[in-house]
Amino acid sequence: MKVYLVYGDVHFEQYGSEFHLFGVFTSKEMAEKVKNQKEEEFYRKEMKEKPCYRNIDSREEVEFEIKEMQLDKICDLFVGGYVE
Repeated sequence: MKVYLVYGDVHFEQYGSEFHLFGVFTSKEMAEKVKNQKEEEFYRKEMKEKPCYRNIDSREEVEFEIKEMQLDKICDLFVGGYVE
């Protein structure tokens, strides 16, 4: 069975990352819906919190991911990160 992970980096400062998993869904349509909702939510939050200095300028800069996986199968899924 396929599942869809919705996740993204919610750290919009210059350095670092903070990945959140927003959900695991059996429907790609539901995953797309949640992805869009979370992108909008974090964009609005970022725009509200830093009115005079922002690290993002447009809605397109807040983009999360959907990864398709098979249940009960071993995998090595890289979802991102930050290394110095």
